[in-house]
Amino acid sequence: MFTYKEMTKEERIEYWEMVLEEFRQSGLNKTTYCQSNDIPVSTLNYWANRIKDIRASKEAAGDRFIELPIPEGNAKIIRYSNADGYTFAPEIILEYSGIKISLNSNTPRRQRTVPCLH
Repeated sequence: MFTYKEMTKEERIEYWEMVLEEFRQSGLNKTTYCQSNDIPVSTLNYWANRIKDIRASKEAAGDRFIELPIPEGNAKIIRYSNADGYTFAPEIILEYSGIKISLNSNTPRRQRTVPCLH
């Protein structure tokens, strides 16, 4: 058995999600629930707000990030050559609106910098 202080961030969040769900199902008002469970009302409020913010962040991130599946089976290694004849295999390829960026640790430094237009 471990103590609250030994919990990871994820375990603490999961613990407080459980406490908040128990509170909702109890039918008690916040003050009564907190008194009967020896929890400061301010702590319950803190975690309710923090978990709400975490969920909102995850929902917002869902609009910006997509999962990139790993191909199954024998994936072919794609190799590129630059004008200098340097050949490399990309570790990551990003493509959006016709713009494609492929990089790996062997990509020449001067090719790692992409101008950004504001």
